[in-house]
Amino acid sequence: MSVYAHQFIDEAPPEKILRDPRYKAYQPYGSCEELFYIREPEVLICGPAGTGKSRSVLEKIHLCAMKYPGSRYLIVRKTRASLTQSAMVTFEKQVISEDAGVHFRTAEQEYRYRNGSVVVVGGLDKASKVLSSEYDIIYVQEATEVTEDDLEIVTTRARYGVLPYNQTLLDCNPGPPRHYLRQRCEDKVTLYLQSFHEDNPTLYNHEKQDWTVRGTAYLAKLANLTGVRRKRLFLGEWAAAEGMIYEEEWNPEIHLINKFHIPYDWPRYWIVDFGFKDPFVWQAWAHDEEADVYYRFAELYYTGLLVEDAARMIARWRKLENERYPAALICDWDAEGRATLERHLSVDSEPASKAILSGIENVKTRLRLDDNKKTQMYFVRDSLIDFDPELKDAGLPTCTEEEFESYEWDDNRKKDTPIDKYNHGMDCVRYLCTYAGSDESWSSGMAR
Repeated sequence: MSVYAHQFIDEAPPEKILRDPRYKAYQPYGSCEELFYIREPEVLICGPAGTGKSRSVLEKIHLCAMKYPGSRYLIVRKTRASLTQSAMVTFEKQVISEDAGVHFRTAEQEYRYRNGSVVVVGGLDKASKVLSSEYDIIYVQEATEVTEDDLEIVTTRARYGVLPYNQTLLDCNPGPPRHYLRQRCEDKVTLYLQSFHEDNPTLYNHEKQDWTVRGTAYLAKLANLTGVRRKRLFLGEWAAAEGMIYEEEWNPEIHLINKFHIPYDWPRYWIVDFGFKDPFVWQAWAHDEEADVYYRFAELYYTGLLVEDAARMIARWRKLENERYPAALICDWDAEGRATLERHLSVDSEPASKAILSGIENVKTRLRLDDNKKTQMYFVRDSLIDFDPELKDAGLPTCTEEEFESYEWDDNRKKDTPIDKYNHGMDCVRYLCTYAGSDESWSSGMAR
C-alpha cells in the first residue's frame, strides 16, 4: 500500500489516491518512507548523495498541506538565494503537479494552496522576515550549513497548531564527525534517520531488486570521488578530511559571509584558472584597502566552457551589475586562453605565480584570525553567476568554498605536494594571495 493511502485521505483506497490528478507518481522506500509516519519534534534524515532525502521531505510537506487546510510550512536554508537551485526546483518540477492548484507568489515568497495552506521559502540571511511567523512543519535543507544557534531559533517557530503535531525536519549529507548535528542525535535531541541509495527508486528497482541504468551510472560517478568527498557522498560516513591543507585556518562559520553592498570604489581583481573538462574558474575579488581585506563576491565555476563563452558570461555579468573593470586580471599560464580573454573582456592580463608551497603559505596568512577574530579574506555566499548542475550531480565541488575540505596533502607527513584534485578554485585563491603580497601587485593591469 502506498504512502498516499496512509497519509493523505483517511480510509481512502490506494487506487483512488493513485488516480488523483494532484499527484505526481512517487513511492518512497526505506528511511524516506519511514519519514512520512514519524511525528517526533526534530528529525534529521542523513545519508550519501542521491538517496532522495530532499524529495521525501518535500513530498511530506506537500501531502500535509493538501490534507490539512490552512496549515503553514517553511522551507529554509542559510540563504534564500541557495533555495532557487535546490529545494524549489525539486518542489516545482517533481512534487507539485499542474493540477494541484498551487501557485507561487513572488512578493510574499510563498506557495499558496486552494485550501488555504501556505508553504513559505526563505533564508536565515533574512531571518527576521521568515521567523516572524509560526509554522506547523519547518524544513531546514542542507542543515550542516546552519549553526546550532540558527537551528534552535528555527525550532521555536514550529508551533502553529493546525497539524496534530509540530515538527522540524532537517536533511544533509554527513559532515565532520564532531558536527553538532551528530551530537544532537547522539544526545537524543534529534531523531536520526539513515538514508541509503536503495531508498531512491530512480536509482534502485525494488521489483527487480537491482540497480537501474541511471543508478549504476550515478554510483559509478560517486565511486570515483576521492578522500573525504568519497567517504561522505558515496559511503555516507561522518568523516574528517585527512591531510586537509587549510585545516587550522579554514572556518566556514567565519570565512563565509552573507551578501552585502560592495563599495564601488574598492578595487576589483579578477583571477582565472583555465579548464574545460575540469572547471573553468573565474573569481571577482574586491579589496578593502583600508583594512587590507579581500572579498570574493562573484564567481564562475563551470565545466565544458570554451574560453570565449566564459568571457561572454563574465562580460554580461559586468554589464548587468554595472561593475567596474578590474585593477588586474591574473590568469593561469595558458597563452591562448589569456589572449582570448583579453580580446573579449578588453582587459590586459598578467600571468599568475605558480609557486605552490609559498602560495599556500600566503593563503594561510590571509585566512588566519587576528586577535579580534577577524581575517583578511572572506567568501560571500551565493556568489556564482551561473550554476553547473553536472558538477552537483557528480558530487563534485560547485564553487571554491566547497573545495577547502577536499584540498589535501598527498603525504600528510611531508606536506610538500597537494593532491591534484578539487583544486581549481584553490589555485585561484593562491594566485590572488601571492599577487597581493608581491611588490608589483599594484602596477598595470587596468582596462584598456
